Amino acid sequence: MLTFSMWQSDQNRQWYFNISSNNGEKVAQSEGYIARQSAAHAIDLIRGQAAKSRVQEYRFGSWMLII
Repeated sequence: MLTFSMWQSDQNRQWYFNISSNNGEKVAQSEGYIARQSAAHAIDLIRGQAAKSRVQEYRFGSWMLII
């Protein structure tokens, strides 16, 4: 299961989120969002599309679908 952690930066007041794996290791960090709602919306989009996502790999000069 993935965990999303969202916070507002003290330096620039923008909102960010991390995505962590089951073992607590950070696997991704977002860009900065001016509005909290924008960061929350990005999380909702990722959560909604994750099961339907594809994985591609660039190999031998072209992209290949692997999952």
